[in-house]
Formats: sequence, C-alpha cells, structure tokens
Amino acid sequence: SSDLNPVTGDGNYTSGSSYTPPTAAEYYFFEAIYAPGAQDTTDAPATSNCVRSVVQGTTSFSITVNGSATPAPITYPGEPTMTAVGLPAAATGRVTFTAAGNTLCTAFLAAGPSCSLNAGDALGGGTYQITAMYSGNNLYASSNSTNTVTLVVNKATTSMTITVDGGNS
Repeated sequence: SSDLNPVTGDGNYTSGSSYTPPTAAEYYFFEAIYAPGAQDTTDAPATSNCVRSVVQGTTSFSITVNGSATPAPITYPGEPTMTAVGLPAAATGRVTFTAAGNTLCTAFLAAGPSCSLNAGDALGGGTYQITAMYSGNNLYASSNSTNTVTLVVNKATTSMTITVDGGNS
C-alpha cells in the first residue's frame, strides 16, 4: 500500500516516502520501535515482536519449441520439445504447456525446464498455438508465459504400392 512509510536500512523512520513493494522473492523481518519524543512524558519506549513476512517475487518467462520461438514445421508424429526460458533459479514446481486448453506436457523444474510430447500423444496435422503456465512456489507467484509459439504439424506422407499378379484366370 502506498500509505506505508518504509524504514531505512539503519532502522530510521523515513517520513513522507512512498512505498514500493519489492519484486524479488525474499524474507523480510519487521519490528516496530517507539521512542517517545520530548513532549511525550507519559509513554514509555516500546518494541514490538519481530514479524517475518515472505514476499513472493514475480516471474516472467518465455517458451520455445524445439529450441525456437518460431519453430520450423514438423511432420506427424513428431515429438516436439517445449522449454520454459528465463525462470529464476529458485523457481521450483512445474510448467504446463498447453494448446487450445489441452495439456501437451508438463516440465517438473527439479528435472529441468523442458518436456517432450510422447509419440503416442503426438499432435495431428494442423497449426497449434502453444502457451505455458508456471505453477509458482513459496517464493514466486504463478504466471503465464509472455509469448505464444505457433507450431505447424504437417500430416504424415503415405505411399502405397500395388502389385498386380499377372497369373492366368
């Protein structure tokens, strides 16, 4: 809230300053100290209990498919690899990649920021708009990818050979 008055690093009250919430995921410890002024002859100095607060940082990440934000078309049953790029090192949890509301694959960040679509779940021929969502953790809020990747999947080519038996009828 902008009506809060921050305290400087040395513990001095900063009157009239505006408050800007931190964007980094950090732990903050707060303690209020009251020191009566010369006119206050009835109140004694006081110190509050220390309060620990966690401020979740924000995340901003983009995605790539097969290493590119503008991947080359693939042919069915291609197995594209999707990657979240730019998440903080302390980000844990998962990134879920989707197209048209359908989950394509999920990257569990403990194992890395990438996942591949299994051949059995391969995308059929068509054009897909792929996005991703980071689940968040105790330090970072959940967020959506800053970009959408268009992936074109070409239909598989087929060929047929017909052999005519030239025998007698």
